[in-house]
Amino acid sequence: MPSVTEIPSDRQKSLAHAVQQRPEIQAAALNIRNKDLNLRFAENQLLPRLDFRVGAGLTGIAGELKPGAANPFPGGYGTSLERLGGDFYNYSVGIVLQVPLGNGQAQSKHSQARIELEQEKARQRELVNQVILEVEKALGDVDSGYKRIQTSQQAKALAEENLRLQEKRFQVGLITQKDVIDFQSRLMDAQGAELRAVTDYNNALAKLKLAQGTLLDNYNVKIEGVQKEAIPWWAKF
Repeated sequence: MPSVTEIPSDRQKSLAHAVQQRPEIQAAALNIRNKDLNLRFAENQLLPRLDFRVGAGLTGIAGELKPGAANPFPGGYGTSLERLGGDFYNYSVGIVLQVPLGNGQAQSKHSQARIELEQEKARQRELVNQVILEVEKALGDVDSGYKRIQTSQQAKALAEENLRLQEKRFQVGLITQKDVIDFQSRLMDAQGAELRAVTDYNNALAKLKLAQGTLLDNYNVKIEGVQKEAIPWWAKF
């Protein structure tokens, strides 16, 4: 016969386990985080953009001027390359300010990101409510299942006592063999009811662990994430 171990029900603890360990709730939390990041990015696209730019470079000056003009930098292309060695520097500093005016595309993406975030939060609330109902139903099944075991055990004990009494009555000729067989059948029915009650109780315990998200931990089952393949030696260069 399956084991019978009374598990004290703790609603708050069971709900806490479910919210923390149910994989679908964890996935919903990750989805909300991703949607929130998308919303922040969309909000940034609505803001003005200020860029500070600084530049520096080398200049090679050489070339031919109009006839009669004084040329302080005579020479051709090769000469200009030689003068890139550091004779002439140029610097630039600037500020670029971009202010979005009537940015309909960015506003549309921002509105869409905000709606998606609210929808994901609504789905998470619905999921949490569903999990709470599953946990509470499982707790109720466990409590009622244990009470059913106690009732079936009492009925079996009563059937055993009745059978002993009727066997004594049969020995002194007060009842027939058929009467004894009837009480034996009642005892077998009581034993079967107890076995079914114990089996249903253990199934209810398993469903409670499943609702809490602790079923795999209960059986010491560990699920490892996808392991990255080793990087080939030629890809490291």
